[in-house]
Amino acid sequence: MTTLSLKKDSIVLFVARLISGLSGLFAVALLSRFLDVKDYGLYRQWIVVTTFLTSILTLGFPAAITYFLPRAKNRDEEISWMTNIAASLSTVGIVLLLATPLIGFSVSRLFGNDALFRYEYLLTLSVALSLFIQIFPNLFVVRKNRKAIVLFSIVPNIAWLGLLIILVFVKASLEAYVFALLIRPLIDLLIGLLNSGEIFSFSKISWKQVSTIMKFSLPMGLSAIVGSIMLYTDKFVVGSMLTTEEFAVFVNGAYEIPFIGLITASLFTVITPRLSKAFSEERFEDIRTDWIRAGKTLIPIMISITSVMVFFARPIVITLYSDKYLAAIPVFMIYQSMGVIRIFSYSALFVASGKTRLYLFNTTLSAGVNLVLDILLVKIMGYIGASLATVLSTFILMMLQIIQAKNITKGRRFSDVFPLFSFFSGIALSSIVVGSFSMLLYLSFDNLFIQLLIGFIAFAVSFYLLSRIVSNEVMKTITGYMSNVFSVFSRKRRPRQGSV
Repeated sequence: MTTLSLKKDSIVLFVARLISGLSGLFAVALLSRFLDVKDYGLYRQWIVVTTFLTSILTLGFPAAITYFLPRAKNRDEEISWMTNIAASLSTVGIVLLLATPLIGFSVSRLFGNDALFRYEYLLTLSVALSLFIQIFPNLFVVRKNRKAIVLFSIVPNIAWLGLLIILVFVKASLEAYVFALLIRPLIDLLIGLLNSGEIFSFSKISWKQVSTIMKFSLPMGLSAIVGSIMLYTDKFVVGSMLTTEEFAVFVNGAYEIPFIGLITASLFTVITPRLSKAFSEERFEDIRTDWIRAGKTLIPIMISITSVMVFFARPIVITLYSDKYLAAIPVFMIYQSMGVIRIFSYSALFVASGKTRLYLFNTTLSAGVNLVLDILLVKIMGYIGASLATVLSTFILMMLQIIQAKNITKGRRFSDVFPLFSFFSGIALSSIVVGSFSMLLYLSFDNLFIQLLIGFIAFAVSFYLLSRIVSNEVMKTITGYMSNVFSVFSRKRRPRQGSV
C-alpha cells in the first residue's frame, strides 16, 4: 500500500466514523436537554449494556478479518475465510438470543430497575444484529471499498437522528427512544450485504478453518472482554452503588468525545493489514519505522485536543449537556486526560503479529487493578474515585504494552517503539499554550460562544507548534486537501478563453 493510499484510506475512514460519532454526540446533547435526569440515566444504562455486550461477544472475530484476508492467496480463499468468520459470529448471536431470559434478569438486577429491561428480547435482538454487522467495517477496509465505508457510517446515523428529532418533537415515551435504537443496525445490515459482494458460501464452511479462526480470535476476544470489563467497570460500579441521577452525571462526564478515539482507530485500522504482511515477511525494521511514524503523526493533533478538553472542560460540558450537569466537569477533565495515550492503538500491533495472548495478559492485569481501585475509590470519593481508577489502570496498561511492543518488534530501546521525547515535550508545550489561553476565560468572558472560540484558537496554536516541532504530516494533508478544494473553485470561477 502506498503512503498516499494509506492517507486517503485513513482520512475516508476517519471522516465516516467522525460523522457517526458526532451523530451520537448530538443525540446525547439532545436527550440530556429534553429528558429529565432520571429518564436520561435509564436510557444511558440501556446504551451501556448493549454496547458492553456487543463489544465482548464479538470475541475477536472482526480482527480476524484484518489478519487472515491480507494473507489469502486468491479471492476463493478470501471468501472461505469470510464464510467461516461470519458463521462463527452468527452462532454467537443465536446463542445470545437463546440466553435472553437470563440476560434480561441479570441486567435488571445489576441496575436495580425493571423500567427498560422488561424488553429483554429487544435488548438481545439489538445486540445480535450489532454483532453480525461488526464484520463489515474491517471487510470494507481490507477491500478498500471507500464508498461502502462512508455509506455504512453515515446513512444509518442520519436516519436515527431524524427519528430522534421526531420523537422529541412529539414528546414520545422513553420506551420509544429505546425501540428507535434498532434502526441503525438494521440499515447497517442492509448496506453491508449490498456492498460486500460474496462473503458466504455454505459449501466453504470448514471446521478446520473455524478452529484456526478460534485459535486466533479467542485470545483477542478474551482481551476484548477483559478490556470492556475494564472500560465499563466504573459504570457498573457507579450504577450499582449510587443513584440513577448520580449515574447520569457520571456517565456524561465519562463520555469520550467521538473524534478523539476515532482519529487513532482510523489510522491503525488501515495500517493493520500492512503491519500483518510485514510481520509475515519478518521486516521488523520496517514495522518499527511505520509504528513510530504513525505515533509521531498523531502527537500534534491528539495532545492538542486533549489539552483543550481538559483546560476548557466547563464550556464544553455546558455546550454538550447544559448546566444541569455541571457536577460532571471534574469527571470529564479526568477522563479526557487519557487522550494523550491515544497516539497508538496497541491492539493493531498484537493483531498484526498474532501475539493475542500477550494482549490478553496485559488487559487482564490492568482490568484486575481497575476493579480493585474502583471498589476502593468509589467508597471513598464517589464517582470521582471511579474516574481516577480508570485513568490509573489505563496508564498502567499503556506501560505494559510498550514493554511488549519492544519485544514483539525486536527493538533494542523503548524509543524504538515509543517517541518518548516528542511525547513528553509535546504535552509540556501544549499545556503551556492552551493553559495560557484558558486564563482568558476568567477575564469576564461569560459568552459561551466566545469561550469555545478561544478554545479553538488555543487548539490551532498548539497544533501548529507541535506540527512544526514533531510531525507535520497531518498538517500537510489538511493543507493539501484545502489547496485542492480552493483550486477546484478557482477553476470554476475562471472565465473561459474567448468569452466576453
